[in-house]
Amino acid sequence: MDITRLPTRNLSRDDRLISSHARDARYPYLDLNFVSYLSNLPIWVKCNPSYGEGVGDKMILRMATKQLGLVETGKRAKRAMQFGTRSSKMSVSKGPRAGERKVALA
Repeated sequence: MDITRLPTRNLSRDDRLISSHARDARYPYLDLNFVSYLSNLPIWVKCNPSYGEGVGDKMILRMATKQLGLVETGKRAKRAMQFGTRSSKMSVSKGPRAGERKVALA
């Protein structure tokens, strides 16, 4: 994967949404030097699935939050931005929601 494309490929929708509210997003963990450094670390330094979700995933970030005194923040499980910010519930469409459409069998 070309890590230099990561910010533009994954964040264009989020940037449009945030900038429509006259705000700028900051993504310190997408700094290319930081991403390059992390991509060269062995996988066992970054995660240990035997510890479970919210502990064994993103271990380096979780250790950093603990050292900064953000203990509860470091225990949170990963969620996609639209679900973590609850923005996915802002839609007020009157039609069926995704997954609720009835399918007619032929």
